[in-house]
Amino acid sequence: MEILKKKSIAVLTMSLIIFVALVVAAKAPIGKAMIILFILLAVFTVIDLIVDAKFLTEKQSRFASTVVGLIAVVGIVIWGTFANPGAPVNRGEIAGQGNIPPPAAADETYELSLFYFERGDYEEAIQTLKEVADSSSSYVEAQKLLAEATDCYRNGLMDTANTYVEKDDYKLAIDILNAGLLVIPDDAKLLQTIDDYSSEHMNAVRTAAIADAAAYVAEQDYTNAIRAIWGAQNEVGNDVELDALEEKYLEKYKNFALIQADKLFNSEGYESAIQFLREVQSLPLLDSEILAAVSKYESYNPVSLDNLEIWQYGDSTCGPYSHETVTDNYGNSYDTFYAGTSRSGWPGIHFNNYNVYKIDKMYSKLSGIFCIAKEGNSSTSESYLYIYGDDILLKKLTITGGDEPVAFSIDISGVSLLKIKPDSAIGYGGAELSFVADLFLAK
Repeated sequence: MEILKKKSIAVLTMSLIIFVALVVAAKAPIGKAMIILFILLAVFTVIDLIVDAKFLTEKQSRFASTVVGLIAVVGIVIWGTFANPGAPVNRGEIAGQGNIPPPAAADETYELSLFYFERGDYEEAIQTLKEVADSSSSYVEAQKLLAEATDCYRNGLMDTANTYVEKDDYKLAIDILNAGLLVIPDDAKLLQTIDDYSSEHMNAVRTAAIADAAAYVAEQDYTNAIRAIWGAQNEVGNDVELDALEEKYLEKYKNFALIQADKLFNSEGYESAIQFLREVQSLPLLDSEILAAVSKYESYNPVSLDNLEIWQYGDSTCGPYSHETVTDNYGNSYDTFYAGTSRSGWPGIHFNNYNVYKIDKMYSKLSGIFCIAKEGNSSTSESYLYIYGDDILLKKLTITGGDEPVAFSIDISGVSLLKIKPDSAIGYGGAELSFVADLFLAK
């Protein structure tokens, strides 16, 4: 009995050591460790009984049992070491799920994703976890870790985007979140945040544009006011308030432009009015009233008398002569001119040459320049220019050799028939001493 008691104590002690070794060194589940323990005890008992009965004394028997037990413990430790190389990793704790048993076989893709996750490279972790096959023994753990990595990645993106929102740089914040959708597509939280930021951005753009436009209008700078509205429309898209303001400011600009053009016409002439309206049109403000105003002012562009049809003439026309260039006594050249003619060799005898133009009260001013020809610079004879309106003498100009060219402008308002009659003094040989050029009609 004493021997059996001592053997029982030795067996129980060794069983506890073996059980601890199985759980700690081999990392076997408790149930599995107990099964292995029972098997080992059965084997040890059989061996012990056979050896003890045939070969060993009591003392030797206890010693042999101890040696066999120690060999079993060492074997279990070695098995646990090679079956689980390196430092033990509690994967369940890393994934935030408690103590979850590791997969039966290592998955290199999953192990790589763990590496990325642990160093905070959540984007790479997510991309790698997506590559873990659903047939892998690590698939379930990979999905749990993917969810946590996604949360960490999303939170980081939103923190970064928010720093730019605080600086009112919504565009960059939205770009950051859109880039994040490439990693976690269709993420509901990112999509909602992008929508929120977009709405805030649109409101900020709209508010700023409305304020800027109002400030420009106060200074009658309608061009920049309308451009401010257009800039906001390009970003915001269809917007009832911006569309209404655009229409309102365009109408204001049109009315302002028509009034301003009329002022310029009266103070600086038709050219300034046209130039101003051309700038208005470049906005563009394509309005029928603006186009009509431009056409009206363009009609004030002087018309060369050369381009009008001669309605009536005397014995012959006095021009326009455009087949040659004439030079005045000051060296100025003219391509087209009007001049009285004479019968060659008959001094003092003149043809009654003149031109009559039917202008039907369309013009208010006739301008031109009366000159002595270069050849008549030394003449002492006088030359004349007569201008009639409806057979009423409106202007008579006299010029003598050596005189400077005489520029003139005559009011012809209400004139229907305009008559031009140069009368050249004649020297022997029929030399014509004077001419008139640059004849223009203006409204």
